[in-house]
Amino acid sequence: MNRAKKNKRRFLVLSIVMLGAYLYFGYLWDAFADIEMLFILALSAGSLFLATRSEDFHERWEKWSESGREEYNKLSAQSAAKKENKKVIKCPTCHSRDVQFMQNNKKGFSVGKAVGGAALTGGIGTLAGFAGKKGKNEWLCTNCHTTFETK
Repeated sequence: MNRAKKNKRRFLVLSIVMLGAYLYFGYLWDAFADIEMLFILALSAGSLFLATRSEDFHERWEKWSESGREEYNKLSAQSAAKKENKKVIKCPTCHSRDVQFMQNNKKGFSVGKAVGGAALTGGIGTLAGFAGKKGKNEWLCTNCHTTFETK
């Protein structure tokens, strides 16, 4: 028995079971038009629709789902490449990737922070003078000779 016939039989059984559940619970709760009951009816109708389709339909469905998976994998690979591409440093003028690192404009020792740290914690607080931002990195584009900064 091929896969299409198995699926056809499964959908037929599922639709009969779901339709039976709709009728039983609708009669039991006297609620044929509640949202939950209509959901059960929609499931039974959808599975009945799939059960009555031809074998060609199921074969086309399997081909479509395989091509969809392949397309999804391609898009996932492209998005991963784009994320990797965003990490690359480019020249803002000519968008070249041919750049050289020049220097980091890091602030040096801050006397104000050292005095504040020493007043709060004692002698060890003078090390607070070295705390601060790292500064920005300077780059040189070897293509158009522009210098630019990044964080």
